Amino acid sequence: MHAYPYLARLAWQVFKELTKKEPRYKSEGGTHAEDVALQNIQARSRMVLSYLLAQLLPWTRGRSGFLLVLGSANVDEALRGYMTKYDCSAADVNPIGGISKADLKRFLVHAAAHLGYPSLRAVVEAPPTAELRPLKGGEIEQTDEEDMGMTYDELGVFGRLRKVLAAPAPRAANAPRPYARRTPPAALTCPAISPSPDRALRPGLNVPEASQPVAGQQLRRRGRCQGACASTRRNSPAKPLTC
Repeated sequence: MHAYPYLARLAWQVFKELTKKEPRYKSEGGTHAEDVALQNIQARSRMVLSYLLAQLLPWTRGRSGFLLVLGSANVDEALRGYMTKYDCSAADVNPIGGISKADLKRFLVHAAAHLGYPSLRAVVEAPPTAELRPLKGGEIEQTDEEDMGMTYDELGVFGRLRKVLAAPAPRAANAPRPYARRTPPAALTCPAISPSPDRALRPGLNVPEASQPVAGQQLRRRGRCQGACASTRRNSPAKPLTC
């Protein structure tokens, strides 16, 4: 446990005293549950230390107020769920939370070449890693893509498809194979809003909601439905949809 930062080592020691059990990394013969729990101790200790610094650094400089904690998780990791609760997900602001790994790399390459930060090229070339497992022979053993079971390029495809598959029917039908919808636009329908005052249908679904939307909500829902159908009619004039 010599590689633990102080806070993580303290939490591990408290657990050992309470349970009389000593969790180990998988590389040391531990189970998957032990391995992930030990990684998460380190991840969450970073959050504790980050917020401590954010709250007290102004005080150390004779100032009032506090600082904001920045997160560093990208949108690909969020889609995959590759994060620790109350680690990067607990930041006040995440500047790259809506940016894919591929786009981030392209920006770093541009910054290295044109903005005077040549050291960023080494960041791009380094394999992404959480660095939460012990080193093996002095080298990093863990990589993000191996942990996730997917490459960042594959996750980037899912990120782009979110926009395609959530769009009106014509764009969804043109989604890249093999992820395109199997139902052609002409076969889709947009159900109208139920006139019943206490039961309403959500556009695109045939499951009634046990709620009473106000008139404005009904109009907005109907407008979205009609807009999608109108867009489909323009692209499929031979087979208009029914709204």
